[in-house]
Amino acid sequence: MPKGVAKERKLIAVPSELVRALNEIANRKGTPFYEYTVEALEQAVRASLMRRTIREIVDFYEIMEMERASGTVLVPRDALNWFIKKLYPEERDAMQKVWLDAGRWFGKYLTAKLHSKEEAIDILTKILETSRWELDEVSLEKKENAVRVRLMSFVLSEENTELLMSYVEGVMESLGYETGNKECMRGMVIIDFRKGNCCLDLQ
Repeated sequence: MPKGVAKERKLIAVPSELVRALNEIANRKGTPFYEYTVEALEQAVRASLMRRTIREIVDFYEIMEMERASGTVLVPRDALNWFIKKLYPEERDAMQKVWLDAGRWFGKYLTAKLHSKEEAIDILTKILETSRWELDEVSLEKKENAVRVRLMSFVLSEENTELLMSYVEGVMESLGYETGNKECMRGMVIIDFRKGNCCLDLQ
């Protein structure tokens, strides 16, 4: 486009509440409203080219921020798996307790940061879906005062499966749930949790 020629503009219908919110954000950033909205739409197009939605990307960023704030660090998967396989035969109980305690701490972190324990369970679901546990299926089925957790992986080792189970138990314990029936084998974890002393009925 020749220099000095204005780009063509189009009018689009947008809810007034959204316009007000965008205008407030643009004012806080000290950015012209037009420039701010154009940038937001450009990023939406960029997300689409990545075959992702803006919501997915923002949710993923939120999860990464939570994990960073809670002390999570990135470790090459092969290196972590090597240490686990090396230590697990002799330190199984100790390592399971470490993962359990880590889950408890993260559960307390979620409880303090979020508005409700139900919201914390939703975040836990997203974390498991996007985590480096290499899970092929993640299901946290909520029913009244109970939650059934079902996790499946085609590549997770037996050691990592047991540690994952301990971690999830720790998180749920901090959210006020007790462990009921549980099943664990290589690449599969199924646990029934109940809140307090409530009866568990997910059949």
